[in-house]
Amino acid sequence: MIAIAVFDILTILNGFLYWIEYELLVPVVTAHVVLCKISVFTIYCGPEISAITLTLMSAERLMRKLNTAAHERWFSIKRTRMYIVVIVLTMVLLNTYTFASDIFFEECCKHVCWNIYHDGTDVLELHEKNCRENMGNNCGDMGALAFYSVYKWVAFSIYWILPFVGLPVINGWLLYDIWKERRRRNNQECRSIIPIPDLPVDGSEYDVDRDKEITKMSDLHQC
Repeated sequence: MIAIAVFDILTILNGFLYWIEYELLVPVVTAHVVLCKISVFTIYCGPEISAITLTLMSAERLMRKLNTAAHERWFSIKRTRMYIVVIVLTMVLLNTYTFASDIFFEECCKHVCWNIYHDGTDVLELHEKNCRENMGNNCGDMGALAFYSVYKWVAFSIYWILPFVGLPVINGWLLYDIWKERRRRNNQECRSIIPIPDLPVDGSEYDVDRDKEITKMSDLHQC
């Protein structure tokens, strides 16, 4: 939960910077190449880590409900910390190329801080074309377009398919199992209060037998 909270806060701060940039028209993200790349790295890395971690947490809850022994084996405190570290390191390494790629440049008389979520590839294609023809500014690594043409599918899988398909399936399975257990428990409670056949519910037969015994004892006493 701490990992999700940290990266969600970073994502919110990133959104705040973009709000200042595009709503208040104050250059923050496009003010410097370092701010641009940190902002883009955060907007890539933060939501991806949150999506994977939330899916892992849902899987942990489901396994705890279905198989307690397997849950204790695969989701111990040590293993859970290891999973989170692996997720964070993998996403950081995946998005490290942001700092080497040429995503901050001047095109059409304005500074552009390009990212795959907010900008189309047209601007990046135009920039790389101008750089190849020695007409562009801030020309650096020319492989950004090729990299992000592949990266967009990775981001689509992590950012959209995993949370919007994986989470409903896992949580739906969990809710279904909880519903089945609750229904089974209710059925057991109903069966426990059903009276045993051939026995009177009000105990009248027991009262008759008791009266007979008392009568016999009285007769013996009189004799």
